Amino acid sequence: MAVRLVIVLLVAFVAVSLFSETSARFGAVDREFEARIGHEFKIVVLLHGVRQQEHAVKYNIEREPNRIVVAGLVGTHVIDKCHCEWSDWQEAVYSICSEECGGGIQSGYETRTIAKHAYNGGNQCTGSSSRFVSRSCNTHHCPIDGGWSDYSEFSIWGSCSGDCFQSRNRNRTCDNPRPQYGGNKCDGEPMDVETRDCYEGQCLDESCNSRRRPTDPHALLPRNCKQYVSCSHTHTVMNCSEGTNWNQELVTCDHEHVVGCDDDNETEDEPELCTDGEFISDEENPSVYYRCSHGVEIQMTCPSPLIFNPETHGCIWPLQK
Repeated sequence: MAVRLVIVLLVAFVAVSLFSETSARFGAVDREFEARIGHEFKIVVLLHGVRQQEHAVKYNIEREPNRIVVAGLVGTHVIDKCHCEWSDWQEAVYSICSEECGGGIQSGYETRTIAKHAYNGGNQCTGSSSRFVSRSCNTHHCPIDGGWSDYSEFSIWGSCSGDCFQSRNRNRTCDNPRPQYGGNKCDGEPMDVETRDCYEGQCLDESCNSRRRPTDPHALLPRNCKQYVSCSHTHTVMNCSEGTNWNQELVTCDHEHVVGCDDDNETEDEPELCTDGEFISDEENPSVYYRCSHGVEIQMTCPSPLIFNPETHGCIWPLQK
């Protein structure tokens, strides 16, 4: 028993001596002791919390109840290995989204650095310091602009109006596709209206009712110099013979070189309509005036030497004006 105590004290003395020597070399340090059964007894020196150096003591161990008896001599100094360690991945700086809507991709690179370098034979860090990453972006719906469907079939022609027009229409819908998610509505109108001249029914009645004189047997048809309406008994459309046009002044068909045809003068701009029943003076010739019928100015001429009086809507002698 006394021998064992001497051995324990000897080992303790050696350990303290080594630790004092290490402390003198490294200055103020933390202190940690480890005993590994079956291998060796270590005095571990920690410098600012980091293991720096070990003094290994070769020993023999005898296990007794509640204590370990160590005997041995001081061995060589042993320095721990330190393995390389990576830092955590840093969040990537992502590129601009590839799409403005409907789902796109952003990409970038995450990076990391070496938090602890390897030394004293420790393992080096493996792998790359950066890695490619991507994510979805702008997953909201894109606006969808509306589009027109095909037109339906035209309706049947409507009845002839007093202005000698009739119309028909066709329709379309803004559902090809429907506007969605803030998209634009369809441009234009859903209904397309087509008109044409007609000379029947109410048109003929109105033409006869707007005759210059009630006794005139015939009447002008709007926008038509090749036909006229006979107002006696039944209202009937009559044709001028070939080479003649309707002369409203004479209330009969006349030769083309005498009276022209407004239908021959095509213009891109629609003429400004006058008011039915209105009389208009000619700015250049006082003997000429115009009577408005169905929105059309009909040229009239006073017999020579009479001139037109806009106040009485009649032809008078020049001295009576």
